[in-house]
Amino acid sequence: MSKYRICSSCNKKKSAERYESDNGICRRCTQSMPKDSREVNVKDLLIALERINVTLSLLVTQKAF
Repeated sequence: MSKYRICSSCNKKKSAERYESDNGICRRCTQSMPKDSREVNVKDLLIALERINVTLSLLVTQKAF
């Protein structure tokens, strides 16, 4: 393994021992991420689904009249 790696999050060259795993993200960027990034994504998905639901409801009501 090389002596340095480039973080895929901050694009900075860091020493290889500053990486927690092989995901390509350095320890500092990993620690600054939300504890559970899946929770953030689920919230975003729920908001998007609610917007789609409202849009579909409006379309159905307009077609009914």
